[in-house]
Amino acid sequence: MIRVVRIEPYKNRNKVVLDNEEKFLLYKGDIRKFKLEINQEISKVTYNEIKQLLYERGKERALYILDKTFKTEKQIKDKLIQGMYPEDVIKRILEFLKKYDIINDKRYASMYIEYKGKTRSGRQISQDLMIKGISKDIISESFESTDYSDADSLKKIIDKRAKRYNLDDRKDLQKLYQYLMGKGYKYSDIKNELSEYFEHLESQFDDEI
Repeated sequence: MIRVVRIEPYKNRNKVVLDNEEKFLLYKGDIRKFKLEINQEISKVTYNEIKQLLYERGKERALYILDKTFKTEKQIKDKLIQGMYPEDVIKRILEFLKKYDIINDKRYASMYIEYKGKTRSGRQISQDLMIKGISKDIISESFESTDYSDADSLKKIIDKRAKRYNLDDRKDLQKLYQYLMGKGYKYSDIKNELSEYFEHLESQFDDEI
């Protein structure tokens, strides 16, 4: 049987450490309910009851988070790890969330591309999504399923931001380049789009004359 190694206060709960290296958080009432004591062995029935309790609480926690904002599978997993839920409990919770399509990394990636594509390059968006735990394959599929274009995105930003700079001034032009490169756009693409932007301005000026 599994034995309790430590029970120690942790914020508003207690951290329980078992001799199988598992650890989890329980309230004082839970400690009393399961009659847990240091160096005490836990029966299989009690162990399973604790795991079920943690599963229900972890699931409730995940649903609460997802009710307020969209998250990736990795983000929810990280939250549960922070909450000190056991690995097998986290796995069950994630399986539940995926089964009922409550978390869906492909959907998240597509929505992120649609929203952030107005102000960021495809390269920066990809980096953001990878940090959030989304695989390269899903990111690639999501880009293909949207009408995102680096050129269109860059053009929109230049049309909006260029008005804030004196583009006849070399320093201002350099600032604009730095801003756009900071968004993940390539220097060559920025140069091409700015050339088209200047050509468009000249044609408008010629039309007015």
